[in-house]
Amino acid sequence: MPGEVCLICGNKGDGFYKATTKAKCTICGAEIEWRDAASHYLKHTKRSGNDVVCGICGAKVKASEARAHIRSHFVVREDKRVFCGVCGREFIDVRGALVHIMKSHEWGS
Repeated sequence: MPGEVCLICGNKGDGFYKATTKAKCTICGAEIEWRDAASHYLKHTKRSGNDVVCGICGAKVKASEARAHIRSHFVVREDKRVFCGVCGREFIDVRGALVHIMKSHEWGS
């Protein structure tokens, strides 16, 4: 997906991603905790009437769908494998990764 946010790039081991606990925001450069990553990026959205503009890809989405849209940027696909772009955990499908991102990386919301 264009605009994929991968905070684990550069931490790839032998066929897997090494977990990280802190990362830099790709938009503002702030150091962020892994458990607050998705919530931090949600702060980079801009209101436009009843919609919001994504700070990552510039897409205009309904305000009610902004969280789900931000989460989708953290799903990293590599061949048929699916990873969390925040901590590197591998999943068998995209839905599992999205649920994980919602439960593990939105503490500051």
